[in-house]
Amino acid sequence: MGERDQESTAAISIRTGDSLLSLGQYDDARTCYMAAVAEAAKPGASGQMDYASLGTSMNAVGHCFFRQGRFDEAREWYERAAEAKEIVDPPVDHESRGVSLNQVGACLMQMEKYEEAVPWLMRAVEAKQQGDAQGRVNPESLSNTLHHLGTSLSGMSQYDKAQGYFESAAQQAAKGDLQGRIDHESVGGSLNQVGYCLAGLGRLPEAVPWFERAAAAAQKGDVRGKVNQERVATILGLRAQCLEHLKRAGQAPPGAGKAPDTDQKRSS
Repeated sequence: MGERDQESTAAISIRTGDSLLSLGQYDDARTCYMAAVAEAAKPGASGQMDYASLGTSMNAVGHCFFRQGRFDEAREWYERAAEAKEIVDPPVDHESRGVSLNQVGACLMQMEKYEEAVPWLMRAVEAKQQGDAQGRVNPESLSNTLHHLGTSLSGMSQYDKAQGYFESAAQQAAKGDLQGRIDHESVGGSLNQVGYCLAGLGRLPEAVPWFERAAAAAQKGDVRGKVNQERVATILGLRAQCLEHLKRAGQAPPGAGKAPDTDQKRSS
């Protein structure tokens, strides 16, 4: 079988696996992904292994385990995927490698192993900042990892450190993806966590405006403009709790009685 045929077989197996995964047929999907791994692991006509396809196939196996909640097994495959993607001759797709590194951290987060997750997520940030094979940095993807870093640090009650990562996550999310599409709900999610961190540090007066910004962003919706009203209500509830505590302490900031404007128009 020629190198092109071999690559096509692996790609077909991944596409089939993706379709099965979307239907929740995890075992069948994993079988397809494993077949893709086996094909990608065979040297091509040039005698070289296609490490990019191998990494993609391994990442797919990891994703299947992740969806099943089998995080230890998923972590192993994500680690192998990241290693394979690093072997690729230049230019390396650091964005893709960063995605696998991020998922290792995500697995550890799911198991509440936050301290172990941090160094993997730091490596993911460094990789994503180098961009893809064309050197393009995806702000939305970078935001995702920065948010995970904040979540891990927050899980260890290191709110002062977590705050900075959540702020950076919000800044990157506001830039959108490679096509410029902005998920305002994600922006609001990171802004909300900044407020949560400040509240955790007892800095309630500073937390209030962050919750207001978070609610305003979330009200703009996701990339399709769909608004999660329950999430908006949760953010406003946190704001209200802060204001109530401040009121009892006689520290409510000026204009505290006015609800934030969460009906801002979407920018064109």
